[in-house]
Amino acid sequence: MVIGSYVPKTTAQLVYLKERSNAVFLELNVTNVFDIGVFCKELVLLVEKVENHLKVGKDVVVFTSREVKKGTTKNESLDIVNRVSNALISVIKKIRVQPKYILAKGGITSSDIATKGLNVRRANVLGQVLKGVPVWQLDKDAKFPNMAYIVFPGNVGDDMALYELISLLK
Repeated sequence: MVIGSYVPKTTAQLVYLKERSNAVFLELNVTNVFDIGVFCKELVLLVEKVENHLKVGKDVVVFTSREVKKGTTKNESLDIVNRVSNALISVIKKIRVQPKYILAKGGITSSDIATKGLNVRRANVLGQVLKGVPVWQLDKDAKFPNMAYIVFPGNVGDDMALYELISLLK
């Protein structure tokens, strides 16, 4: 799971999931976005941890820290959003172990992970796993062919929705 959305609803869903799941939770600390060296080192370690947990069949949740970082100008704020998004994309690009599925939480996160991280150009929409949460089957040209990809918008569902979805997938 990749959780980039930081809206209150997503945060509540993440808290609920953490309290009830035995998944491995790995945080990308966005406060380090201002120190590129530290941020890059953190990203390398994060990818290594994700790989190691996926190799042994663990469920992994990569999420951005809940503190919103803003620049002093609109352009600086946009740059921060882009750096964080690129970091999440980088995690997906660098992992070699194919997960059972990838769930992306957040509208921009879902779009960027699909197109930039997984190189999705075509997919079959299989339906909704929850109301407003579609499941795609990636095509043969994607990074992980035929894998299920779940698009979970940030403001969809109640506090239990993410946990309920993960429970359905087990």
